[in-house]
Amino acid sequence: MKIDLLVKLLLAVAALAACLVVSGCYGSGGYGGYGGYTGLDGMSGGDFVLWANTSGQAAVWDVDSSGVLGTATAGPYSGYTPVGLSSCGTNAFILWSKNGSALITSLLDSGGTFSQSFNETLSGASGWTPASIAIDGSENIDLLWSGPGNSAAIWTVAPYSGSGKVSYTTKSYGPFAGWQAEQIAVDSNGATYILWSNSGGSQASIWTIPSGGSPSSQLYNQSAGWQAKYLAVDNALTTSGSPLSEPVILWTNKNGQVDIQTIDGADKYLTSEFLGPYTGWTAAGLTMNYDGSGLYCPGVLWNGSSGASSIWVIRPVCLSTIAYGPYAGWHAVAVASY
Repeated sequence: MKIDLLVKLLLAVAALAACLVVSGCYGSGGYGGYGGYTGLDGMSGGDFVLWANTSGQAAVWDVDSSGVLGTATAGPYSGYTPVGLSSCGTNAFILWSKNGSALITSLLDSGGTFSQSFNETLSGASGWTPASIAIDGSENIDLLWSGPGNSAAIWTVAPYSGSGKVSYTTKSYGPFAGWQAEQIAVDSNGATYILWSNSGGSQASIWTIPSGGSPSSQLYNQSAGWQAKYLAVDNALTTSGSPLSEPVILWTNKNGQVDIQTIDGADKYLTSEFLGPYTGWTAAGLTMNYDGSGLYCPGVLWNGSSGASSIWVIRPVCLSTIAYGPYAGWHAVAVASY
């Protein structure tokens, strides 16, 4: 990738207003500043990266700007594929998927040494597959399932900690012709967000589901060739103490370019940041990193055609890049900040 080109693009982006840190277990990227850890570019917190092997095995890496702090492997489990990652503090949660079943593996990271907390299997119905995972502010696991005819369902599993059987509630939505549920995220107010993409019209819809409430939706349009692929939520607090709770969409283009759009509370575009295209590189994930001084910055996971992967933490105030690999038989699947 041409880092100098990225720098030129990013210098035009204004810094965000000052905010206060939120710590906790929020969204598909696991947002929060956890003391004692230094993430990319000196960020408060770090990043977990989920890797998948052609054998079916998964690996989780704890990384920061100095390199790899620790690694752990899990699986393989017959018929399951690692598809998602979330975090709560320094607990990494792997979502494994197969038709009609989800498997959740929790790996606790203690200074770069991982230990497995639990392995839970949840059985759904045939034709339904788990697609995305998020940890909410009550430390529950929220799972997004994709079902027949473009249906979606959210399972809330409680509690995530401990052993033995877990309890869960389910809510189903759809089917909606032409729409696909892509990803789930949660904010610090307890609201759940679902990102839907329309394969036929370069459209996205974000559903906001308040805790205990009914969903509301907002439609967003792009020009031809774009698809809404990844979702995160900026959970920083403003100086008045109220959460921003601003959804962040990563759109991908057929030409390899990406557009990161932040949505404000009035459902209007707040920022739009274009990256690429970069020959041989494809965006593979999105998270939000806290910079230690009040700013949240999008972190983009890239996969290279050579087998290498890279995390870019963007915006000039916290610009950083770090690359890994290539490693034979492995590719990066998802990223989650902690």
